[in-house]
Amino acid sequence: MGLSRKGYGIHGTNNPRSIGHNASHGCVRMRNHDVEDLFARVAVGDVVELHGERDAEVTRIFGGTEMAFNTTSAGSAQ
Repeated sequence: MGLSRKGYGIHGTNNPRSIGHNASHGCVRMRNHDVEDLFARVAVGDVVELHGERDAEVTRIFGGTEMAFNTTSAGSAQ
């Protein structure tokens, strides 16, 4: 999924150990089943916010527990 900021996107990976690490030039890597779930939830033009932590709202939507992550970017789904 492309974002409005050139060079940034969200995609699955076959290397889950790369998730959360700087292994590309602007892409956000997720587990394949997670990116498929996200793809079903967004449409072209939706505003996408990438947060540096799993807060209560994100946990409510996607489940799991609250935890810290690095902040990446923001844009709209393309």
